[in-house]
Amino acid sequence: MKKAEKERYTAIKESGCIATMIATGRYSQGPDVHHLTSGGRRRGWECSVGLSPWHHRGLTNGQTKQRLSGIYGPSFALHGRREFAAFFGDDDYLLRVQNEVLRIYQEMPWYGYKPHRIVFQAIREL
Repeated sequence: MKKAEKERYTAIKESGCIATMIATGRYSQGPDVHHLTSGGRRRGWECSVGLSPWHHRGLTNGQTKQRLSGIYGPSFALHGRREFAAFFGDDDYLLRVQNEVLRIYQEMPWYGYKPHRIVFQAIREL
């Protein structure tokens, strides 16, 4: 794994789930790294975003799927690409959001704490 790739993945995991940020305006710790695809193939490590276990793999942690969907929006794994994209935006939008979050995170990291309101403001402006 390249140094830049490892640094991106680490920053994604530390900066939180972008789907949760979009849906709720809140921080969600410990996201999975989701690789964006085109034509069924990964677009490359630079095209990766952070998604919570709910958003990425549909893990419920004992809660109902309906409850989680109502609070956090659809799960990519359970609801499919179309419904996920209709709610959160297409892959290019998610990548823009992720890159903006990482840009802000590099300037003022929050390391598992609530991100500064600038992050949520930037997401709304994209």
